[in-house]
Amino acid sequence: MPKRRRAFFRGSIPLCFFLAGMVSLPEAGWCEGVGAVPVQGGDLSRSPTHKVKLLEAQLIQARRATRPAQWRTWGPETGLSSTEIYVLLETPDGTLWAGGNQGLHRFDGFRWTPVPGAGTFCYSLAYEKSTKTLWAGFDDQVYQLREGSDSLKPYTRIAEAAIPRAALSFDGKNRLWVISEKGIFLRAGGDDWRQVPVRSVENLAYATPLLESARGELLLGTEEGLLVGTAADGFAPFPGAPTVQVLALAEDPTGRLWVATVDGLF
Repeated sequence: MPKRRRAFFRGSIPLCFFLAGMVSLPEAGWCEGVGAVPVQGGDLSRSPTHKVKLLEAQLIQARRATRPAQWRTWGPETGLSSTEIYVLLETPDGTLWAGGNQGLHRFDGFRWTPVPGAGTFCYSLAYEKSTKTLWAGFDDQVYQLREGSDSLKPYTRIAEAAIPRAALSFDGKNRLWVISEKGIFLRAGGDDWRQVPVRSVENLAYATPLLESARGELLLGTEEGLLVGTAADGFAPFPGAPTVQVLALAEDPTGRLWVATVDGLF
């Protein structure tokens, strides 16, 4: 069977042949994948293909409705030494990464493996597709994990110093933003970094990763409230936003901005 015609659901090929005896197939018809039965003319809404797909979808839905959710706790017995997880990230190759109070861990689908070479607390993760590099913000400084490497390497070219507890994120132009208690830094390319000015806010420790809205706004949550700005003009408090600690930011498909704070959700 060609790979591109693979069944959508497990067990769909046996089900397809089973259902072939329940529907009227054309003489030249064949059954592949999820009821992929060619139809020679006629109403597609009444075709064997439609009936097979509809019945299988109903069976799958019924099975899911009767199956209770099963939860599993991942801990030291599966290689995950961290008891507190602060950040999760899936890279394009399907690898899941977890940062927590015992560093960075990699998940291979069965077990977690610690990634050596860095500090203790991993607060933030960001992935650079062009170089296939994982960036990690730890309690002491920023680290890199390049493709093919088994350990993290310190990155100290941001302001020629270690940047502790950094929040990392890439914007739509593939520029890396690093936000920490030492300020906001932007990498335009290579190792070319510059500091972006911030007005009316002094404490940037434990800031949220940068959020770029659908309208192109750059938003940032801090302990003193929500900031908005640009790479050229810098950042300032968002007019009318609550001046309390912001814990998380999100934008929904309708363009509404959601701000999670210590005083509630706005």
